[in-house]
Amino acid sequence: MTSDRSLFSKGDVVTVKSLGRSGVVIETLSNGSYRISLGAITVSAKSGELSLDPKVSTSPAVSGVTDKHVVRMTQTRARSVRPAIDLHGFTVDQATRALEEWLNQMILSDAKQGKVIHGLGSGRVQRATHETLARYSAVRAFRINDANPGETDVYLG
Repeated sequence: MTSDRSLFSKGDVVTVKSLGRSGVVIETLSNGSYRISLGAITVSAKSGELSLDPKVSTSPAVSGVTDKHVVRMTQTRARSVRPAIDLHGFTVDQATRALEEWLNQMILSDAKQGKVIHGLGSGRVQRATHETLARYSAVRAFRINDANPGETDVYLG
């Protein structure tokens, strides 16, 4: 039997089968498990619970670690980040995933400010947005836009 250590390496983008979510290997543990960053959360998984993410390009990538959030994306994607994200019509889970991806892109591109358009509605997406923003120490501050309460201004630093 081969060692699990050789199956995945730090920085590999993998899918955690039981969760159906993609993340990045941030550490190989001594017991043959891996620590996987899934945006705002980190999980441990054995190699049998993981597969390489087929949607990720094998081109050279930019990698970095920010508060247990490992970010890995192609340089092209890092350069093409939009300064605003519109979450209208998203469920809370969809909005959270999209927001985490957008934040990771913003951090990689060294952006200093952005805007999250969440709308008013029931307020659930706005609350989830603020909870997600509060978990990232790269987010220096955020506040509801005075001119439009359906938007939150985000300050990175």
